[in-house]
Amino acid sequence: MIFGIELIEIVFLSKQIGLAVLGASSLWGMVLLHRSKKAKSGEEAESFRWTAHNLLIPFAGGLGLTVFTWIVSIIVFPFSLFAHEGITIIPSEEQIINAFHMTSPFYILLLLMAIVVAIYYSVAREKFMRHLHIVFASFFFLITIFTIVSFLISFPAWTGQFDNDQLFFIGHSFHSIFTLGTVLVLDFTMLSMKSLPRIQRYMYPFLPNISKVIWVGLAIDFLSVWLVFDKAFLLTPKFYFMQTVVAILIMNGAFLSGPMTQKLISFVKPDRIEPLMGRWKTIAGFSGVISITSWLTITIFDYLKGITLSYGEMLLVYVAMLSIAYVVYQITDRVTDNLFNKAR
Repeated sequence: MIFGIELIEIVFLSKQIGLAVLGASSLWGMVLLHRSKKAKSGEEAESFRWTAHNLLIPFAGGLGLTVFTWIVSIIVFPFSLFAHEGITIIPSEEQIINAFHMTSPFYILLLLMAIVVAIYYSVAREKFMRHLHIVFASFFFLITIFTIVSFLISFPAWTGQFDNDQLFFIGHSFHSIFTLGTVLVLDFTMLSMKSLPRIQRYMYPFLPNISKVIWVGLAIDFLSVWLVFDKAFLLTPKFYFMQTVVAILIMNGAFLSGPMTQKLISFVKPDRIEPLMGRWKTIAGFSGVISITSWLTITIFDYLKGITLSYGEMLLVYVAMLSIAYVVYQITDRVTDNLFNKAR
């Protein structure tokens, strides 16, 4: 145990991230495929369909991480749950075990589905990709995967009744699909379509819809915290740190969903897509880094119940994470630019 961090917390954190990415990939894959059916042109339909098909990558990553961490977590109990705002409510070991027994059949089903999908993709890849929109809409997303993931991520503990504590567990966990998972999927999508103007033409105007869902997710989290505020409110260094990061997240989110999104939409011209250049490219990159780093930070610190760092030390960790993320962004940006230039 280092700085009060236990292995079990890392396992549950990883499972939460896996479920969030899997759920968000499922949600937006379903939405984009539905949007492609209502497209006004063949190019628009193909753009939304391509983006949805591309979500197979985070979908597979989230599915693999979820199944792996579930197998590991079979032997690890108990675990404490924290809210992003730094407000703490700790489920009992019995509640966690109850939730484990309740959700285990669904994790087994998820494992079996992962095996079936992997085999189908391996032995009949062309057929799989040709009918991917049907598979997504009718089986994975609409009927099975999104429903299962929503259920699994919503029940980290089971109190035996739908009281305020249980509603807190549900809301506080489920919102990760709309927030952390959606932000990660959005960043992946923005990177993958970076050199594809035909995709950007239709995805840029679609960005406000994604922003609205992220705001809804944040509202769900705040509402869940309100349910247990009286008995869970503690003025700790972690609480003040979380308030700081949430404030940064809200201000940055307002910028991304407002001026930044409108600027991207303005680049869509009738005959071309203007490239993001100069200070706007720098601002967009740094704002994106703030978004993904902040959501990861509050999710990570959520699951570190016994962390012993002071407020200042947590801020240093946050700044370090921002710096590392920005360097990674710069490297990735240059690599993708070089690959695109060579392809041309």
